Order: sequence, then structure tokens, then C-alpha cells
Amino acid sequence: MNLRVDLLLDSERRSGGRIRVRFLVRTAAILVPTIVLGIVFWIFWSFQSQRSKLKADEAYVNRKKPEYKEALRLKGQVARNLAQLAELKALSASRMLWHDQLLGLQKTVHPMIQLTRLRVAERLSVSAGTPVRINVMTLTGKATGDDPDTIFNRFKRSLEKDAVFEPVMDAVKVTRYDEASQDESGEKVRVFEIECRYKPRKVAKVAAEKAKK
Repeated sequence: MNLRVDLLLDSERRSGGRIRVRFLVRTAAILVPTIVLGIVFWIFWSFQSQRSKLKADEAYVNRKKPEYKEALRLKGQVARNLAQLAELKALSASRMLWHDQLLGLQKTVHPMIQLTRLRVAERLSVSAGTPVRINVMTLTGKATGDDPDTIFNRFKRSLEKDAVFEPVMDAVKVTRYDEASQDESGEKVRVFEIECRYKPRKVAKVAAEKAKK
């Protein structure tokens, strides 16, 4: 004999029937519009939030615009000042150090040589597409003594080979030499003129243009 004890009351039993289609349709008709409205509201809220942020950013930019313009102006001014400083340095570096040249000349001149004139000429030119500064020193004087020719040649050679002149000298040219001159006492005198052409010195292009003005 089989015994079966049922511990569930009739009121506690769940319905085992299938969910009706009408119920699903009603549920969807409520949930779908709600979800759609929620998405639309979220999009609208995001749009308003971004719009407010954009307005705030625009207001910030408008407030900072004068400062930004001033910063750009100062930046441009600094750049121009630095460029001018670089040009001045380049222009200064291209100049001949005449102090050293004159000291070297003073040490080189023989006691029997008398310089009557010293002239320096400077001009800007272009060499191989590069602006350069060309310096020319012209010496006029006379050599005296028992052997003025030897004294003069020694002086000319010093202008070419001396440690002060050789690194910067391009050419030494005798443009005048009077061999038959004599002074009032009958002593031999050699009147001469020497043109000392220095090596071209590179100079910045912009600095060269300003130096011409």
C-alpha cells in the first residue's frame, strides 16, 4: 500500500498556467514608452549640461582673451628682442679687433720706419652668397737708414707672417715704393704705401642689411 502526504494547502499552490500574450503586450506598452522617455530626457539633460558648459567656457575665454593677446604680444616682443640680440652679437663678432692690430703694428714697426698715415676702410659685401665684412688698412710712410730696402721688406714680411696679422690677413700689397728718394741730408729714403687686405669676416644676413641702413 502507498501513502502520499500533501503538505501544501490549496491556497499556497502556484498557478502552473502559461503567461498570457495580452499581459506581455500591456507590460511592453508601459515599459517601452517609459524607457524611450528616459532616454530622451537623458539626451536633453546631457545637451543642456554641455550647452551650459560651453557657455561657461566661452565666458572664460572672453575673460582671458585680453590676457592671451597681451601674452602673445609679449612673446612676440621677446622673440624680436632675442633676434635683435643675436644679430648684434653676429655683427659684433664680425668686427675687426683694431686694438690688437694696432698693438701688433706698434711692435712690428722698425725704428727706421716712420708711418705718416694710417687709413682703415670697411665695407659689406657678399661672398659665395654669404654677407661678409671686408676691412682694408692702408699704411703710408717712409723707411730711412743705411739699408732702407731691407728694413722695408722686413716690415712688409712682418705684416704677412707676424702672429698677430697672419691669422686674419688675406694679402699685403705694395701700392707705392719710391726707390730713388732722399731727404734733405742726402740720406736714402723710401716712401711707400702698403695696402693690407684682411680676410672676409662672415656676418648675419639681417645684421648686414641693418648695417647698410
